[in-house]
Amino acid sequence: VSIIDQKGRLLTTPDAAGGLRITATQFAHRKQVEDYYISRIEDILTPIMGVGAVRAQVNADIDFTVTETTRESYDPDLAAVRSEQTSEEKTITPVKGLGVPGSLANQPQADNAQPVEGEGAARERASPESSSKQVTRNYELDRTISHIRAGGAAIQRLSVAVVVDNKVTLNEDGEPVSTPLSEEEIGRLTTLVKDAIGFDGERGDTVSVINTPFSVPEPVEELPEPSFLEREGIWNIARQALVIGLVAFLIFGVLRPVMRELAAKGKAVPQAALPAGSAAAASAELGEDQLTLSGPQQGAPQLPNAGDAYESNLNTARALASQDPKRVAQVVNNWVVNE
Repeated sequence: VSIIDQKGRLLTTPDAAGGLRITATQFAHRKQVEDYYISRIEDILTPIMGVGAVRAQVNADIDFTVTETTRESYDPDLAAVRSEQTSEEKTITPVKGLGVPGSLANQPQADNAQPVEGEGAARERASPESSSKQVTRNYELDRTISHIRAGGAAIQRLSVAVVVDNKVTLNEDGEPVSTPLSEEEIGRLTTLVKDAIGFDGERGDTVSVINTPFSVPEPVEELPEPSFLEREGIWNIARQALVIGLVAFLIFGVLRPVMRELAAKGKAVPQAALPAGSAAAASAELGEDQLTLSGPQQGAPQLPNAGDAYESNLNTARALASQDPKRVAQVVNNWVVNE
């Protein structure tokens, strides 16, 4: 099941492959963008040039590429010390006795023996010494993680073509005259178009405005009014009138004379005046054309007598025809064949 609009365009998305469906969607979006710019151009130029004096087309180059970027960055200038550990170690080794062991070394020092000044300090300075220091620092750097999704439906370029009709002016006689636009007027229209579409020269947009006279269509001749016989419904009325005429002809042209003839025969030869043998012979001679002219006890109306009026005869004939129409039709048919 497909749903379309009044112009035959599909309103439902066709069930196609993924790539084809994306292409159709992109094409529809591109057409929507182009129609949007066309409507903006016509809306701004139509009040100036007049209705039907502006034609515009826009070609939009749209990039549907989608770019995704993930970036992680560190700023060394914003480093912060997260933790710090310092370890320092210092070692001094004592100096042992020097010289050859002997008696002199084991003798006590004399009282008048004074230590030489600076001898102990020099000995201390000469003692070996070692030290070590260890520092461990953990820094917390400023880290930035960014996820960028760019593109999708970016307009890369717009190409616009506009055609405007000549302006209409009045001459000295007051008659309308088509006059071309000047270069200054075309320049002003071009500026209006650029402002309407958001012209961007850096991306390569182009706008062309051309003035040319539009062709005027020839007036369509009005169709002549149909004649009386060509009018709708005339033939239906004629057929109905013909049917009514035929019915009237059958009633007044066939049945009415028949009724008169039956009335005349009834006056000339009454059933009661005929002898029994003659009545039987007449009945055998008539056959299928025989009509019962007996009294009301047999269920059929009695034929009018000689003194009845014309209206009474006609009513009697109508009653006879309504009670037994097949028999009356057979009698009429036999009369027509005999004539």
